[in-house]
Amino acid sequence: MFANLEQVHTFLLLHLLFSARNLFEPPRDPSSNAVATNDAYYASRGSSFLLFRYDIYSFGLVIHRSPFNEHVKAHQ
Repeated sequence: MFANLEQVHTFLLLHLLFSARNLFEPPRDPSSNAVATNDAYYASRGSSFLLFRYDIYSFGLVIHRSPFNEHVKAHQ
């Protein structure tokens, strides 16, 4: 399915970004299409947002320490 690690990393990064894009938008009220701004919503999403930031940080460490990255550095 993937030819090399670069394609795997690109796929995983895009999947992570597109699947987590709902973390940045509050849910919309279907009757008025207004953004819900209740405190309970933001309080409940705070922990998820921190976990999302941690996941991106962890994923960045995985890419940074990957054999593909070392291979690129060796040929620069």
